[in-house]
Amino acid sequence: MVKIEECYFGVRSLVPEKPKRSEAAESVGRWGNSGYRIGRLVASLCLIIASLHTLLSAEQIAHRLLSLIFIGALPALVAYLLGYLSYRVLRAVSAIYDPAARVLGRIRAVIARVTAMVRDGYLRPGLAVARQHFAPFVMKVSRRGAALLRDGRAALVRARAVPLRPLIMHGWRTVFRVVTLPVRRLAGLLLRLQSPAAPVRRPA
Repeated sequence: MVKIEECYFGVRSLVPEKPKRSEAAESVGRWGNSGYRIGRLVASLCLIIASLHTLLSAEQIAHRLLSLIFIGALPALVAYLLGYLSYRVLRAVSAIYDPAARVLGRIRAVIARVTAMVRDGYLRPGLAVARQHFAPFVMKVSRRGAALLRDGRAALVRARAVPLRPLIMHGWRTVFRVVTLPVRRLAGLLLRLQSPAAPVRRPA
């Protein structure tokens, strides 16, 4: 695309027209310009504040120069470099934004086509065949599972119908007897040793 421009003496010239960029790319470029302006503003403020401090301070000349360098010059240089770097990076991003978006769009379209081909050519027929062959097995398993579930519910209902209090009392008695078995054995042994029928040792 070219643009016709009219120059002096009625001579027309053909100027190549710049391709229009998207709004997102223009926005990224504007952010780069804003970052550069902010960096210059911060650098100017640092220099102004350091200059005022140097002029109004009552310190020696050497201390004033050091304050001017460390309070004004170095922060101003860092702020300016950061602003300039952000400007260059964002301008580069804005320049490659549209080509990268087009390439990514084409890659996305290719991936969508390949996915559709795989889905329509392989997955759906494979699922249909698997469903056709495994449907009887699945029905049998589902029926067996339903029968087991019914049996489990019936067993639970029967267990609820059985009185639990005698079972609990019998269980507690059994546990108590098992726990106290060593103590009861020891008490029985002591009783047998203290009985009259037990042999008594006479002192020699």
